[in-house]
Amino acid sequence: MSDKKYVDMDTPRTFNSPSDGSSGAVVRMPEVIRKIALGLDGETMPLREAVALLRAADIGEVWVVSEYDYIGLLIRHHGSRHHFRVISYK
Repeated sequence: MSDKKYVDMDTPRTFNSPSDGSSGAVVRMPEVIRKIALGLDGETMPLREAVALLRAADIGEVWVVSEYDYIGLLIRHHGSRHHFRVISYK
């Protein structure tokens, strides 16, 4: 995915619209990630902090998709790759 929009990881952001973890997915988003996303909903903090909270679960690859203003998760499962929009921010 090409992601060329610069984003300051230290600017406070408000998080919203956490994924339900299953919308159209072959594999469900891990419950621990979903619970962290639900806890971030409505919170304001730097992106760096939110990403660190998700990465602490030690599941998949977590990164900021700045082109679309969300935090994503990539999970490799039985030779397939599954990408999730974990939570959006503004």
